[in-house]
Amino acid sequence: MKILLKLLNRAGDLADVQPVIALFLAGALIAVFLTSILRDSSSAESNPNPSLLWTLYHQSRRMLRALTLIFVLAAALSLLRIYLHQTLAAFEGEHGRITQANYNAVQTIWGAEQTQGDLSMLMYYEEEVTERIESEDLTKPAVLRKKIVRHEITSNPFLSARHEVTLRQNPRKKGS
Repeated sequence: MKILLKLLNRAGDLADVQPVIALFLAGALIAVFLTSILRDSSSAESNPNPSLLWTLYHQSRRMLRALTLIFVLAAALSLLRIYLHQTLAAFEGEHGRITQANYNAVQTIWGAEQTQGDLSMLMYYEEEVTERIESEDLTKPAVLRKKIVRHEITSNPFLSARHEVTLRQNPRKKGS
């Protein structure tokens, strides 16, 4: 009786967690039970007029056989469920959790955790300016030096302007 109550508790737990699977398993067990109890018996054909006691004996034997089959199948399903839970717990213990070693390995490969700041864009344009430096000695020629001057844009250029954008790749330092 204790084993039957344990099986019923497990069936109730399965119905709470996975109701669709529990419904299909219950349907399969009912189909096995009905097939076992309703199949034709060769002993009924051998004796065309059995007595009431003999008929009750055969029917109770069929019922007991069907209930035993259902009990054995339910016990096997319960054992398979226990095995599945133990295997899943062992896998999660070895592979599925975040350990300090896993966290350090990820940091080694991809770098430390970072927070992304607000998006901002510094807009500017560069202009090449030629500088002429005169020497104090008039016999020496003037020195021309080209210099790039950076002009920052403080106003909003997106209202009306024509822009040319150059994108440069910034490859990752680690990883593929």
